Amino acid sequence: MSAESPAPPARRIGPVTVPRNIGPTMLFLVSGLAIAAVFWGAFAADPDIEVRRFDAGPEEAILDTLRTGRLATFPAEDLYVVGLEDGRLRAIDGRVEFSGCVVDYLPDDPRGGLRNPNGVPGVLEDPCSGAVWSIAGDAIERVNEPLRTPEFSFEDDEDGVRHMFIEVITVGGD
Repeated sequence: MSAESPAPPARRIGPVTVPRNIGPTMLFLVSGLAIAAVFWGAFAADPDIEVRRFDAGPEEAILDTLRTGRLATFPAEDLYVVGLEDGRLRAIDGRVEFSGCVVDYLPDDPRGGLRNPNGVPGVLEDPCSGAVWSIAGDAIERVNEPLRTPEFSFEDDEDGVRHMFIEVITVGGD
C-alpha cells in the first residue's frame, strides 16, 4: 500500500488548463513589472518638468498696485496677481496651454466688468485664439476653462522685508 495521495486534478478555465503554481507565478510577474516601472520612472523617463519660484517683489509694493484696482503684472514671467473682493490674492499664469500663446492684459476692456473683482474693467485675452478671461482668470468668451492659478507664498528676506514668491511650473517648455 502506498501512503501517497493522488495528485489534485489540474484546474481548468474554459478550454485552458491552468498550472497549479499560477498564484506564485503571477505574484512574481506583477512584482517584477512594478519594480521595473519604478526604475523606469526614476532613471529613464524624462518628464521635462521644471518647477521654480519667482520672486515677485516686496509684499507692500504688490499691495499698493492692487489697491488701484489693477493687476500687478510681471510680463517677463507671464504672471499676474489680482486682489479678489474677499481680500484674498490670486496669482494668474498668463500662458495658455491649448494655444501655446501668452495672454495680453487689456486694462480698459469693458468685457470683464461684470466678472472682475469690484467691477473694474479689464480682461486677459489670448491673441492666438481670441479667448477672453476676467482679470481673476475666469473664462468669459471662446473658452470654458479658467487660466491656471499657481501657488504663492510670502517669505521674509534677510532684511526682514516680506516678498511674494510664485511657483512657476513649466512642462515641456510651454
